[in-house]
Amino acid sequence: MKYAIASSGDTLKDELDKRFGRCRFVVIIDTQTKSVEFFPNPYMDIDKDAGLNLIRLLDEKGVRKIVSGSFGEKIKDLLDNKKIQMIIPGASYSSVADIIEMINSG
Repeated sequence: MKYAIASSGDTLKDELDKRFGRCRFVVIIDTQTKSVEFFPNPYMDIDKDAGLNLIRLLDEKGVRKIVSGSFGEKIKDLLDNKKIQMIIPGASYSSVADIIEMINSG
């Protein structure tokens, strides 16, 4: 299963970003291969529909679950349509490493 994490930076120590579409980096975790990939969000600075564009990109990469501090109102229908689950973790999961630990522990 592939997860995407909205991150404020490109290391495991960086914080979960509170803004999905405008996050600085995206981390893709593959629970089968145990791979971790960081990449800059190519849509973070566009005028509109950053979240919608990012969802389309993540769907092409096979992501089925997205972890972020929050999600914009416009993306719920697209996520439902693509069968991608939104996850907003509790406050105790603040870093990318914390989120990966949560994912790996089930």
